Formats: sequence, C-alpha cells, structure tokens
Amino acid sequence: MKRDEAVLLDLARAARLVLEFKAGMDEVAFLDDLKTQSSVLHQLMVMGEAVKRYQPSFATNIPQSRGL
Repeated sequence: MKRDEAVLLDLARAARLVLEFKAGMDEVAFLDDLKTQSSVLHQLMVMGEAVKRYQPSFATNIPQSRGL
C-alpha cells in the first residue's frame, strides 16, 4: 500500500473512532467523562501524526470535487 493511502486510512480510522467514542454523549456528558476525553484526545494526536506523514504532492493527484 502506498504511504499516502496508509495515511488516509489512519486518518479515517481515527476519525471513525472519535465518533464512536463520543456517540450518544452531549457536551456535559463528554466533559464529565475523563476516559472518553482521553480516548478522543489520543485519536486526535494519531490524526496529527498521520498528517505529518502526508505528502502534499498526493493532493495534486486527487480530482477536485465540484460544488464544494
């Protein structure tokens, strides 16, 4: 698998996990749950590390969506 594809998969997985961890929680519940906060923070850090590995030239090879 190409490096940039792996980065995108890491980003997608981390984002999916963030949504899973906080599913069904409102802001108050999230702020009262240190375990969920820690889990979400960890996934955000994973996303940040993945972005560091991303090659800017990869974006030039992706067709741009229209209407966004």
